[in-house]
Amino acid sequence: MVVVEIAFSLLLLIGAGLLIQSFIRLNAVPPGFDAPNALSMSVTLRPPRYRGPTDWAALFDTLPARLERLPGVQGVGATSSLPLSGTGGRSGIEVEGFPRNPGQPELQSDQRSATSDYFRALGIPLLAGRYFTARDTVDSPPVAIVDEKMARRFWPNRTAVGKHLRRPGAGGDPWVEIVGLVGVVKQYGLDLDTRMTVYFPQAQFSLPNMYIVARTRGNPGAASQSIVHEIRSCPCTACEQWRNVCLGL
Repeated sequence: MVVVEIAFSLLLLIGAGLLIQSFIRLNAVPPGFDAPNALSMSVTLRPPRYRGPTDWAALFDTLPARLERLPGVQGVGATSSLPLSGTGGRSGIEVEGFPRNPGQPELQSDQRSATSDYFRALGIPLLAGRYFTARDTVDSPPVAIVDEKMARRFWPNRTAVGKHLRRPGAGGDPWVEIVGLVGVVKQYGLDLDTRMTVYFPQAQFSLPNMYIVARTRGNPGAASQSIVHEIRSCPCTACEQWRNVCLGL
């Protein structure tokens, strides 16, 4: 019995050691963003008050500037999918100069809608080019930002900025110019690989479901109620539904 108990104790110790090592390795994996004092909220816009992309874009275009005026808020952005959420909008993509051969599967990428200040609010580094700006509207030429993983695949020895891509569609979507390159962000877990990612400005790729990300100076919980109150008291429209209010990322 003593020998059996010692054997089981050794197995438990070995298992605990392996778990600790795995935990240490995961903590050393860079997530691709830096948000120690970030607060995120999921907002869903529903009809009949919000009738389509024009209404969606109008709200998410003006909301960040209003929230940044609140005490303790340093920066605000919005995106269609948060990092490390385990979900993402995957869709087909075409890259200019890399036509698909007959019988070859459609090229897939993660695709996000993002406001101009989303990358700054979440601390996603800009490696080349520029972030989105207020000039990237539905009436301006379509643009996109790609991550480093996509750039390494298609332009390993050249810059991705200035190249073109598009979403395949029956109507033949226009070619979109790449204006920026950002770092790779972990989407499905620190221990899982991520797909190459393309970001589109929310004014040109509007969606009714977006995540508000607010960077605060101190404890995110202290600013949560004022942010919720400000959105619900919007002078033009009001959010129809709130869900998944979570502090931190």
